[in-house]
Amino acid sequence: MRTRLRQSLSLFKSRVISFDMQNIYQFDKQLMSDHVARPLAEQECKPTQAHINFQIHDGSDVLEIIDQINPMSEQERSFASNRLDAGDKAVIGYGHGLPVFYGWLMFGEIEMTYGVFLPVPESITFSYNLFTKSSYRRRGLMTGFYEFVRNELKLKENHTLYVGISVRNAASINAHLKNGFEKNGYFYTIKLLGACFTLARFEHAKRFYIS
Repeated sequence: MRTRLRQSLSLFKSRVISFDMQNIYQFDKQLMSDHVARPLAEQECKPTQAHINFQIHDGSDVLEIIDQINPMSEQERSFASNRLDAGDKAVIGYGHGLPVFYGWLMFGEIEMTYGVFLPVPESITFSYNLFTKSSYRRRGLMTGFYEFVRNELKLKENHTLYVGISVRNAASINAHLKNGFEKNGYFYTIKLLGACFTLARFEHAKRFYIS
């Protein structure tokens, strides 16, 4: 009886009302300016017991690669396919020739959750949906990923990098702080009967959105 009640409440929450509270973090501008770009061949992460090479993918084949790391649902696959069409790119980390990590990059937009996208200057890159295969966790792949991304942005003279993190995800927050990110603001969203109400406040947005 209790299990059925919990399931009913969960279904009600997902279909009628749900909340998403994220803080937005920006990579320290001074560190980005001081970062020295290196040739792509040298962009590698050497975590404890692993040697990782990162590559950028922007074709539909990346969906099959990601499935090898973390199988996607149909909804996730549809979202990823749409974001590829919108110009997003996936960065894949390879260990011993096999895909073990992925992270996505969005350009000129920031996702404020539930498929709500905020246009921002083209000079801004938004990092999202990072995932590491379980056997490669705690080996510094996030650090290697951001080293690779910063080098890419430096080469393209794109010096602003953002990420949104749930206020409840303390582990991710601490990891990003250690990697040179600083809190810049927030976007809090309530989804009610299919409508999204978002309060955004950071350097490039200080307003209330309804979508």
